[in-house]
Formats: sequence, structure tokens, C-alpha cells
Amino acid sequence: MKKNVIFCAGGMSTSILVRNMLGSADRAGFDCSIAAYAASEASRFGRDADCILLGPQIRFQKDGISRQCPGVPIDSIDMKTYGKADGAEALRQAVKLMAVNDPSIEGRYQFRGFSSSSPSYSSSSSHSQSDNSSSSNKIAQREIRGLPAMKD
Repeated sequence: MKKNVIFCAGGMSTSILVRNMLGSADRAGFDCSIAAYAASEASRFGRDADCILLGPQIRFQKDGISRQCPGVPIDSIDMKTYGKADGAEALRQAVKLMAVNDPSIEGRYQFRGFSSSSPSYSSSSSHSQSDNSSSSNKIAQREIRGLPAMKD
């Protein structure tokens, strides 16, 4: 079981994100624990984690928390991911971080609904960015490995 820890300022939005991450992990069959704590608890709860994610409101504390939890990969959650409480995207980021110390993790799990690798954006339109003559070409179709095409 992989241990994911999120440190935040202690807001309600983090608990919603944790719930959504757990749901995504359950649907994917990914055995992990995910818990959120105040940043002041980093040395107590982060040292034995497989990865640490920080709420964007405390990203400035990354270096200090990293010193308290040596060897644990750490990163800040993207503000849009956090704001949307996108559990699948946050879990994808966590798996990418865990692969720093366990490179086999990306190939070991078969995620349904999202990819354990970082998103790979590719344009399916052969038109240049300056060719915006039709509505279908205004926004290039994108695809992310493991996810259905995004709709803007």
C-alpha cells in the first residue's frame, strides 16, 4: 500500500480533494492511503510517506517541508486541479512523484480512467495555430493518454 500525504493550510477543500482521490484510486484498483494534514505536522506525518503533495496555498513551504522529510518526493498541486478538486489528476501527480523512488510503479498498475504517466498533449489537427477559420479548428482537439478527448 502506497502512502500519500497532502499538506495544506487546513481548509475544507483539501478534504474534498482527498475524498475524490480515494474514489479515483478505488475505481482504478490502486491500493493506497491518502490523508491531509496541516503543514505544521509535516515532520510527524510526512517522513514515511511515499509522496507529499502540497496545497497551492502553501507551495512556498516546499523547501522547508522537504528538509523535514528527506528522501520523500514532494510537489505542489496545480491550482486548477486543486480548485476543481480533481482527484484523478491529483492522483496522477502523486503516482508520478512516487515513481521517483519506485520507477516500476508506473508499469505495475493498470489505471482505468486515467494514466499513471504525466499527461501527453498532442494536437490532432493538421492546421496551424493561426488558421482559425472554422469553429472546429479554433480549438485543437487534444488527447491525454488514458483519458477520453477533452472538450473545451
